[in-house]
Amino acid sequence: MLNEFAIGGGEECGEWMCSVSAVFCALSEMHSCDVDGSQLVTRNDDREDVIRERLTAYELQTRPVVEYYERKGRLVPVNADLPVDEVSEQVFREIESHSPAAAGRN
Repeated sequence: MLNEFAIGGGEECGEWMCSVSAVFCALSEMHSCDVDGSQLVTRNDDREDVIRERLTAYELQTRPVVEYYERKGRLVPVNADLPVDEVSEQVFREIESHSPAAAGRN
């Protein structure tokens, strides 16, 4: 289920690219950057309508592909909460385990 409070509502400082989320701040506190006092702006890709459109596209276009590969037993989960280098290592290790060279070792 979509969390209405976690969708959109973020602003950022154009100078420092600091992000502020309406989820964590009262709206009255979200007028200026804590670093330099400049006015915060909403990014075009962080508007609620844009996010809803991306989520709809995921449901219609991506989820069916995920479900297809799950049914085939070909979907491999990757822990994307890890640092980028560790995620990359997991992905490359999985790809290499399916290479023709790896098949010859089995």
